[in-house]
Amino acid sequence: MIKKIICFRHGLTDLNKEGIIQDADADFPLNKEGIEQAKELQEVVKKDIEVIYTSPLIRAVQTADILNEKLNVPVFKDDGLKEIQYGIFAMKKMAEMEKEYPTHYQMWYKSTEDYIIPEMPETKYKAGERLINTIKKIAKNDENAIIGISSHGRILAIARLLLTGIYKDLENCEIIYLEYNSKTDELKLVEAI
Repeated sequence: MIKKIICFRHGLTDLNKEGIIQDADADFPLNKEGIEQAKELQEVVKKDIEVIYTSPLIRAVQTADILNEKLNVPVFKDDGLKEIQYGIFAMKKMAEMEKEYPTHYQMWYKSTEDYIIPEMPETKYKAGERLINTIKKIAKNDENAIIGISSHGRILAIARLLLTGIYKDLENCEIIYLEYNSKTDELKLVEAI
């Protein structure tokens, strides 16, 4: 059976707006613009999502809840959908990271190679694999055919890199469409569903 998975990044937070990196330990709510983005997501996601799984971080939960105002489906939290823990990069602006840690910055943000930042518990590939394996587990164990996933920008971008070989950051409330084949246990990126 093929399952359709609609993954979306959470809406904007004040820290996103300031360019500050939020990791799995940073739990900040959506700002007004982020709430509006999540409401716009309601209009974009016209597919019949039957269930939503979300990172337990408030920005992802709020985005899922706002989307669910129109869908009225079950919402479940899953720690495997959390953002990466950024170690020494946490709560810093991109320009600060590039200035203070130029080698780490280049290897993390400009390279498609696997890399680990000091004080970070997982490499970028391990983080992406965590997300991919969590999505596969959800798709395998959930009976619904169309599943929504509310998660985070960097980890979704790294998962896309691992699935396609292409790295591209996600904007707030940007969507990635996936298909899961239960016979082959394969997860792949698709243009739309």
